[in-house]
This record gives sequence, structure tokens and C-alpha cells, in this order.
Amino acid sequence: MTATATTIELALGVNVAQRDEALTTVYFPLTGAISEIEEQDDGGAAEVTVTGPEGFSPLEAALGAPREQRRRLVQVPTHALAVSAGHLAETVRESPAMQALVNRYTIAMLRSAGISVACNARHAAPARLARWLLRMHDRVGSDRFRLTHEATALMLAVRRPTVTLAVNELVAAGAIESERGGVRILDRAKLETITCSCYAEARNVTEGVYPSP
Repeated sequence: MTATATTIELALGVNVAQRDEALTTVYFPLTGAISEIEEQDDGGAAEVTVTGPEGFSPLEAALGAPREQRRRLVQVPTHALAVSAGHLAETVRESPAMQALVNRYTIAMLRSAGISVACNARHAAPARLARWLLRMHDRVGSDRFRLTHEATALMLAVRRPTVTLAVNELVAAGAIESERGGVRILDRAKLETITCSCYAEARNVTEGVYPSP
């Protein structure tokens, strides 16, 4: 499958797909992350899942879905492999090993989405922001990355003033430094003490897709 893949750079803020349009391309991030955004009829929107080097986006492509289920948004600059959705679906059908891997990945993504929903409903914004920053840190591979308050508000399903308060709390704790158009992680261990248990739980679920020999 990699023989047909194209290497592509996806810039911050790019919508790689809109809901209900034809599903033509699947992205395998090498660094960075692609968020899937559920947009509601009343104008509300929130992140459902985020995919980094651990997987591909959208999952539905491997299941043969003909159309996009959600808007897909690049939240941090992302380097990825782009593959035809039809070619991925064909590979899954013809390879039992690939099918087994996709099955494990599907289970993990469903579990991760459930964790995110519960986290957004139960935990305070600073803990959720710490979790989101840790997730991005895992995928970007750098202590400094571009990030906007508007995008973060979308990811956490809160208003921008709430993001500002949460950022200020993490800055006061010495965990991060707020920079123009982004953040710098100063103390990852501090972030891990501030975040909720959802971060470790979701990470364990994802790592379980690829068991060690």
C-alpha cells in the first residue's frame, strides 16, 4: 500500500475534509495530528477524535464508507502519507492481517472517543487542557508548537475565555509558556500531575493496538 502513497504537508488550520462530501483520501500522519470535528445542526461543534502517527484518518475509509462522516481539521502542522480511500479498503478486504489490525484499531478508537466524551462532561477545563496538550506533545515530537485559542476552544468544547483561564492556570503552575500563536511545554511532568486520569487511560488503549512481540 505504501507504494501508492504520496507524502504531503498539511498546514495548521486546513480542513482536509467536510462532512458528507465524497471520501477520497486517507491520511496516515507521520508527525502531527488530524482532528475529527462533529458539527451539530444548531451550530455547535466539538472534537470527537484525534489521530496521530498511531493510526489513520478517517477510520470509516477502511470500512468502505463512501462519504465523510465529520469535518477533518489539521490542528498542528502535520506531515503525512496520503492514500486513496478505495485502495485502503481494497487492501483491508484482501489482507487478513490488515483486517485484524483495523479491527483492533476500530475498537481502540471507539474506546478513546468514549473516554473523551466522559472527560469533557466531568473534568475541569485546566485538566482537560493539560490532557490535550499532552496528546499533541506525543504526536508533534516537539516542546513548542503552534496553537490558537480558537482551535483549543473547539477541541475542548468551551468558550475562548475559558481557554484563557485554563492557559493562565497552567502558566502559573510552571507547566507551559504561552507564546504568540502557540505554546511551549516547560514541564511535561507537571502537566501529567495536572491532567485527569483520562490521558493515561486513552494512551494505554492506543498502545494496546500494537502489542509488543
